[in-house]
Amino acid sequence: MSTTFNSIPHANAFDVLRNSHGVILSEYETARIATALQGVGTILALLQQQALDVGQDPGEGLSFDENVTLGLLAAAATCTEYAEGIVDSGGLMGVRAAFGTKAYARLIESCNAIEQAKRKEEGSV
Repeated sequence: MSTTFNSIPHANAFDVLRNSHGVILSEYETARIATALQGVGTILALLQQQALDVGQDPGEGLSFDENVTLGLLAAAATCTEYAEGIVDSGGLMGVRAAFGTKAYARLIESCNAIEQAKRKEEGSV
């Protein structure tokens, strides 16, 4: 069992990112983010398959050298940075509201109105 010390922060990634800003993403921006994340998923699947094949029977199955592995990792990093950049900048159209501003409050109000409309639609079906 480990001891927690006050000098060692235990914040998780969500705590760091929470309450920084809100964004409105268009269909185009959502599609770009989804495509970038699909790229990451594909790259990770290739790396996983290669690791499984090498572990099962070296010399058989999917194999590539260190340069390909490093290239795939760099491509995955690029895809994640691209998706994060869209969200951080407020989308390609730049619709971004900092936490605590009137614009951010308006985003929350809009979100609540959409949630309420969805509940009404689901209830009327």
